[in-house]
Amino acid sequence: MKRLIVVRGPMGAGKTTLCQVLLPYLQPAFWLDGDWCWKMEPFTADEAMREMVMENIAFLLGQFLRAEGKDNVLFSWVLHEDTILEDLLHRLSSFRFSLHVFNLEPGEQALTERLQGDIARGAREEDVVQRALERRGHYPGLRGEYLDTSQLTPEETARVILEKLGKQLKALPEGSPFSLFPSILPVNRCPQRPLEQCNSDLSKGLHQG
Repeated sequence: MKRLIVVRGPMGAGKTTLCQVLLPYLQPAFWLDGDWCWKMEPFTADEAMREMVMENIAFLLGQFLRAEGKDNVLFSWVLHEDTILEDLLHRLSSFRFSLHVFNLEPGEQALTERLQGDIARGAREEDVVQRALERRGHYPGLRGEYLDTSQLTPEETARVILEKLGKQLKALPEGSPFSLFPSILPVNRCPQRPLEQCNSDLSKGLHQG
């Protein structure tokens, strides 16, 4: 059975970087970032546009779930309310798949510093910090596993998620474009510390929703 793997968290939580690390280890796989379906100028977020975006996301996820030869579908988005996730799952109810949801908690200080860096580079609007911190409070208690990533690198977080998915790490083919993450390749330890310590760091902030 195919797996739909949802990675969610506030803006600046590191969803995109994490999925870049995860994707080659989930292959054969697809990855959809929900923000790609919001790329428009000028940005419009009225009800009609939200419905169109939801329809487009559901369509793409459905196409990925229908495709032969791909075992995993990775989906990243803010998804700060379970009602949004349930809406998507309802639209995908005709497909058979196992669902795995991971909620990222980067910590208030780390989140603020990361977003301020993005603002300084001109990558985000100045109001994003306030919006991200407000949405950060939505994730405890939501469906899925709550991962405190404040002390973990993206590679370490990916290793923990892959272990929970029962996915054994293997070295990527030589010349892989993802070799910019070589630290994740050894199967017996995290880049900075053993996997057991990574799991220990997560245990305080982990629950099954």
